[in-house]
Amino acid sequence: MSKSRRRLKSLEICAGAGGMALGLEQAGFDPVALVDNRDVACATLRANRPKWHVIERDLLSLEPGADLPPAEDIDLLSAGLPRVRSAATASRPRGDGRELELLETAGRWVWQLRPRAVLLENVPDLVRRAGYAESRSYVGRNTSTMPVMTSAGTW
Repeated sequence: MSKSRRRLKSLEICAGAGGMALGLEQAGFDPVALVDNRDVACATLRANRPKWHVIERDLLSLEPGADLPPAEDIDLLSAGLPRVRSAATASRPRGDGRELELLETAGRWVWQLRPRAVLLENVPDLVRRAGYAESRSYVGRNTSTMPVMTSAGTW
């Protein structure tokens, strides 16, 4: 007789069209909410998974306690943060520091929400380049109780 396992709860920020969320769903996670600021991404999420709670807002304007559904015991906070200096984002405007603001906001949310695990999609520059040391430090202060490992190395 097989035991049924409890499905895990996730919160995804910068969710995009839901590729990571679909993979997490197959891995046993149910999202309490998915946040993205692009209407086309949110429309895609709603079309593919009408029962998911999709929040179409700028992450920088949200406060987890006030703007999200109650999320006690979040198992995973996942984020498809915009890539810094990758070929896939070469056409996006640069210079306003938005990518770093989003990274720092993710770090603050980790501290506020205390998920059991964090999955930040990024590129090696965020881990290795000296120019991102201040952002790594900020996120590190907000995740000091969690070990942080990346595909590019230990943070």
